[in-house]
This record gives sequence, C-alpha cells and structure tokens, in this order.
Amino acid sequence: MSKKKARLKDVAQLAGVSTTTASVVLNGRIGDNTRVGPETQERVWNAVKALGYVPNPLARSLQRGRNNILAVFTYELLFPAEHSNFYYPIFLGIEEEAARLGDNDLLLITSAGDTKGRRKIFRNGTNRLMVADGAILLGLNEDKEDVNQLIEDGYPFVYIGRRQFSAGDSSYVAPDYISGMGNLVQYLKQQGHTHIGYVHGVQRNEPAEDRLTGYLQAQAEFAAPAPVPTFHFSTRDALTDVDLEQMLETGVTALIAEAELGKQIYVISQKLNLHIPEDFSLVIAGEPLDIKDAIPGCTSLRIPLRELGELAVRVLLQLLEDPTLEPIHELVDCGVIPGSTVRNLTESD
Repeated sequence: MSKKKARLKDVAQLAGVSTTTASVVLNGRIGDNTRVGPETQERVWNAVKALGYVPNPLARSLQRGRNNILAVFTYELLFPAEHSNFYYPIFLGIEEEAARLGDNDLLLITSAGDTKGRRKIFRNGTNRLMVADGAILLGLNEDKEDVNQLIEDGYPFVYIGRRQFSAGDSSYVAPDYISGMGNLVQYLKQQGHTHIGYVHGVQRNEPAEDRLTGYLQAQAEFAAPAPVPTFHFSTRDALTDVDLEQMLETGVTALIAEAELGKQIYVISQKLNLHIPEDFSLVIAGEPLDIKDAIPGCTSLRIPLRELGELAVRVLLQLLEDPTLEPIHELVDCGVIPGSTVRNLTESD
C-alpha cells in the first residue's frame, strides 16, 4: 500500500503551529506585517523534512505575491441575477466594497464540479480558487469535504454564514441570529404577547441552531409564564391543518417561524378561515430564499444581506494583509421589521 501523501495540515500539527503559520513559512511571506520567530520557522522546516512534504508548486507561486483577485464561490446552483433573489444583495455588497477598497478584481466561480451537477471547489484534486488571492464562500448545503481541504491547505477564505468544519476553525461573517431572535421575542413581549411559540426545522444547519438557541435564551430571559412551546417539522409539507390548530390550542398568541414554514402557516390559516393578526400573530425569523415564500406585510427579522457582503470583503482583505491572523468571526446585528401581522395586545379593543 502506498504511503499517504503528507499535507500542510500534517506539517502544522507536527510543528505545533496553525496551518496558516505553516503556510506563511513555506511560502516565504514573512515580512513587516507577518512575524514568525526563527524557532517556529525551524520547527516547520523540520516537520517538512520529517514528513517528506512537497508543496503544490502552483500554490506557492501564487501565494508569494498578490494578484488582487478575490474569488467568489457559491454552492447555489443558480447565479443570483434577479433582485428578488436572497443572495442578490450579498453580491452587491461584495462588488461595491471590493471596488471601494482598492484595485481588486472579482472572479466568480460558478461551474458545476461533479457528475451530479453539485458545485465543488476541488476538481481532480486541484483547488480551482488558486487563481485568486483568497475567496468568499456562500450558499447552503456546502460541501464539507471541500471546505475542510481548504482549511488543511491554509487557503484564505471567508464564509458568509456561521459554519463549523471538522478540519478546524475558519473565518466567517454571519447574521447574529441569537441576539436577533431575542429582538423578536422582546418585540412581541412589548406588544403584550406572553405565550410565544417557535416553528422550526426545515433547515438543519448552524444558522438554524443559532435561531433556536436565541429563541430559547430569550424566552428564559424574559421569563415565559408557561413551558416554552417549540414545534419541529422536517419539511414544509409536514405541517398540516391539524398541526396549526393544535399549536393554537396550546394557548400561544404569536408564532415565530422559519420562512418556509411561516408561508405554510399563512396558507393554512387562510384555508381554515383564520385571520392574522386577529386570531394569532405571525413573525418570520429571517428572509425567504424564494420570493414566492414572502408574506406581504409580515413582521420579520431583518437580515443585513448587503452589509454581510461588504464585511466579507473587509475580513478577507485583513486575512490577506496578515496571514498569521487567527480565524476572524464577525456577527452583524439583526433588527425587527415591523409589519401588519402582529397584534398589539396592550391596546384596548
């Protein structure tokens, strides 16, 4: 059996440094803004010799200098060219901030990478982002193996949205869903709602986890008078007429729902001749990916999409300016967009 080829991650582990520091040493990027002590450098080179590590020559040639090219890679199969697309404002923010901060060209990586049409960063073992200095990644259903390899190789990137990967920590900019959900709960409390339910479960990822955590923390902080009601549905179609009736029978006067489930609740309420907000209030915990799931005039959590794109550019340029920086995590506040779907129970009829 052939010996497994050593990777940058292996070198970093043996030398007792981060993959970023190992990459800096191997690619000769030690200078005024990047300081790595002589002893650390020696450990890295000793690890290289011990493991027989051979760096990618293309990667080394590119990393020794800046091309002023920033890659943008999305795991979504459709490029967000329409104003109504969830990702469209993010791309606007990226483009505008890259132009504002200097001579930075954007390279969009959009072609599918495997036989099933799923986008992949690596093709035949080659990182297609290497033509750029670094990359901004976004999209749901990311390829964990793809991103893990980026981390192991020390390639600089920023993910838009909080993500966790088994290969180690990585930089991201993300909506602060935890405090945002607190803002929604507090807003409903101010409107006189004491029994607030949360309907969740379509997506199973880090943002969904943060929304649920934020809801539970806010309910604990504001001392909900009854057991905190949460309702989980694995798909939109799993939420039925009977489910909505049973949710309302628990005594909730307001429901916070993930976007797709919120639209399902809205449709079912019309079918059951229930009126929003007279019979119950409805709030959406974010913005729908598909404009068809939007509810006219609905109270919702504001996701600062354009700001996320701008911030992602700034963070990526920080990482490129100083490759020894630890991964950067930036959260953006999410406020409440008041609408016509919340009834103020403090007002007398």
